[in-house]
Amino acid sequence: AQVSERANIEPDIKALVISAHTPGGTVDSTELVANAIRDSRKKVVGYVNGLCASAGVFALSQADEMVMENSVSAEIGSIGVLMVYVNQKKAMENEGYEVEIFRADGSEDKARLNAYEPLTEELRTEIQQDLNDARKAFVGYVRRGRAGRLKSDEVFSAKMYKGKQALSLGLVDRLGTLADAIKAAKKS
Repeated sequence: AQVSERANIEPDIKALVISAHTPGGTVDSTELVANAIRDSRKKVVGYVNGLCASAGVFALSQADEMVMENSVSAEIGSIGVLMVYVNQKKAMENEGYEVEIFRADGSEDKARLNAYEPLTEELRTEIQQDLNDARKAFVGYVRRGRAGRLKSDEVFSAKMYKGKQALSLGLVDRLGTLADAIKAAKKS
């Protein structure tokens, strides 16, 4: 985000190319990066450098144009949200440990999601709602960033797509090289 702010005030910089090779990441800070790309006063071209999944798509979809590496292994997608929870209580008991969690009075909501206590139905409902809300925001950003270019809601299933399919679905604007992305940026 700071890089785009600095680039926007630097008169010698005419456009930005963001080359992304990422399996994705966490929800936190993704909106900040996406907003920095979206709000850039200078043209931003996103370049899918082999792999751009999940949080990478969230952010890069806000670019003015997207170029995807034209290779058999390049992929983009995974527009979805998940959380992995592992209850370690039985494993700890099998090792001879009995875990007990103490909370200060008035701190009953502290660390309700942990690896040692079972999930309550209320907590399961909250987690599911949080995941649904995060997905809704994710889909909203991609829809806005790729407005008029997406050809199908199929892209929101969290599937990964190879070049020609990503192009036909509107996830990217063209297949090419980093040099092609730089050329596109120079056309600002």
